[in-house]
Amino acid sequence: MFIFTDTTASNEMNYKDFAEQIIALQNADLQLRDELMRDGQLFDGYNKQMEKLHNENAEVLKKDN
Repeated sequence: MFIFTDTTASNEMNYKDFAEQIIALQNADLQLRDELMRDGQLFDGYNKQMEKLHNENAEVLKKDN
C-alpha cells in the first residue's frame, strides 16, 4: 500500500512520475493480455508470460515505494 503525506511542490512531481509509471505498467499488462487473447493463450490457467510480467511489475513497485 502506498501512502503519500507530503504535499510540497517538490513531491508533486513525484506523484506525477509515480502515476505515469503505474500507467506504463498497466499499458504493458493490457498489451500482453491482448496478444495472449489473440493467440488463444489467455484462457488456460495463469499464463507464464503474464506471470513474469506481473512479477517484474511487482519488483518495480517495491523498489519505488
